[in-house]
Amino acid sequence: MSKPDAFPLDEMMGSIATLRASGQSAEALSYAEGIWIANGSELDPEVPESYELAQSIAELRAENGDPVTAEGLYRTLLEYTPRDELPEIIARSTTGLAFLLDDTGNKAEAQELYEKSIPLYAAAFGTKRVELATQYNNLAVIYKNNGFLDEAEPLYIQALAIYKDVYDKYHPDLATAMNNLGVYYCQRGDLQSAESMHLKALIIRQNVCRHDDPDLAQSYSNLAVVYHSRGWLDKAEGFYQKALGVLNAAAHRPADDLATTIKNYASLLRMVGKDAVADNIETRI
Repeated sequence: MSKPDAFPLDEMMGSIATLRASGQSAEALSYAEGIWIANGSELDPEVPESYELAQSIAELRAENGDPVTAEGLYRTLLEYTPRDELPEIIARSTTGLAFLLDDTGNKAEAQELYEKSIPLYAAAFGTKRVELATQYNNLAVIYKNNGFLDEAEPLYIQALAIYKDVYDKYHPDLATAMNNLGVYYCQRGDLQSAESMHLKALIIRQNVCRHDDPDLAQSYSNLAVVYHSRGWLDKAEGFYQKALGVLNAAAHRPADDLATTIKNYASLLRMVGKDAVADNIETRI
């Protein structure tokens, strides 16, 4: 693909998005950086597209295993982007940097940035937009992972409320929000609420997912964990088997999901005296 020598925004961002959507992240990065170099490699207040392009390059650098360059670009954008004129760039760069820092182990600064992102997204996109719901969910995950469970719950609930308002009842993102809240409730020990959320997520996924979709396996597995924890072992075993059936059929199954499901299922089997069966399935890990 040839590299244009100006900033035709629609064409430029459309080409980058097309390459990314087709799995050509490295090619998208090369294309974006070619445009950047051709136009002086600088942020230009008179060319708002230059900020959007720099943000895309930061995202692509992170995707292509270069977190150091990505972090530098995000920090440059946060320092030099005109906040009043380009609030969307500020909001997205804040969360881009937060995600990057969380992924590289800087949990404290990531949490701080996610906290800052909430008012930024509300101002830039409105209070009933999916973009804001995503930030509620991101911050909730950070709080949960950092042990701030009381702070996480209202954020999960706010995210779910926006998704319900925006999406139809069988949207995959709605299922994801319900799944996240179910995992949270399970961690808190509220197994009845966890079961309710996971069942709702499962109904959506049964309607929208392929039979071999790992998201469907996730719902089966999470319900198995809830029933396992409640001592309903026969029911739990059935859901572990359903989860493994989906994962076995999946062309691209997450290795961690498979290992976790097998370990949990093996634990249940040993509880009911099926040690040999447990040993056999654990050979798949």
